Amino acid sequence: MGNLMKVTYYLIAVNVIAFILQVSISGFTELFALTPAIAVSGAYWQFLTYMFMHGGITHIFINMFVLAIFGFQFEGAIGPRRFLGLYLASGIFSAFFYLLLTGESFIPMLGASGAVFAVLAAYAFKFPNNIIFIGFFFPLPAK
Repeated sequence: MGNLMKVTYYLIAVNVIAFILQVSISGFTELFALTPAIAVSGAYWQFLTYMFMHGGITHIFINMFVLAIFGFQFEGAIGPRRFLGLYLASGIFSAFFYLLLTGESFIPMLGASGAVFAVLAAYAFKFPNNIIFIGFFFPLPAK
């Protein structure tokens, strides 16, 4: 890995810190999760901040586990700026897609899944023949 100043480390750290704040501060999740009706009424930060909120320990663990597995190698292949751009743009795109699907609802969305799945898909395009293990036992090519 070489350089320890990797974006993937920072993304995992920010997600973990945000989760700690979520479970520690009443109202934190409601303020920063994406609630479409509230976001389009002026809480524009929610289009970005929702991807650092999570619905529980299992939710954040799975998202950060997958991000670590694919993020470090993919970031090394495309560089930290492009990786961060992909991650954030994908998360914001996911927020607008959710808005398109739900309209100005009051049903909140939270989690890094949209950004993490974009990293996973981009990894599969970049390294289609790399072997990944599904369920730790079933080797399959990334494609």
